[in-house]
Amino acid sequence: MSIYRLLLPRESRSFRGGRWVNIALRTLHLIGTAGVGGGFLYQAPRETWLPYLALTVASGFAIMFLEIWANAIWLIHICGVAILSLLHGKRVDAL
Repeated sequence: MSIYRLLLPRESRSFRGGRWVNIALRTLHLIGTAGVGGGFLYQAPRETWLPYLALTVASGFAIMFLEIWANAIWLIHICGVAILSLLHGKRVDAL
């Protein structure tokens, strides 16, 4: 199997229960984002919202890796480019 086919399979990979894993990860990501946002808006102490930040980052990376595993074409879609550029610290003005 070539590296090309490993990264870009003819059909996207999936696994049993993958949709539910994706829903669970997105739910955790929203909970974490709400916790961080609430911590900022209500000027809560850092140790109050820091676990929510960790949850947001961890679930975000898990979603990203799951999308890349399914089909690395995600990396060149505009959503993948936007997220990777944000992680790299660059602004995306083309959006």
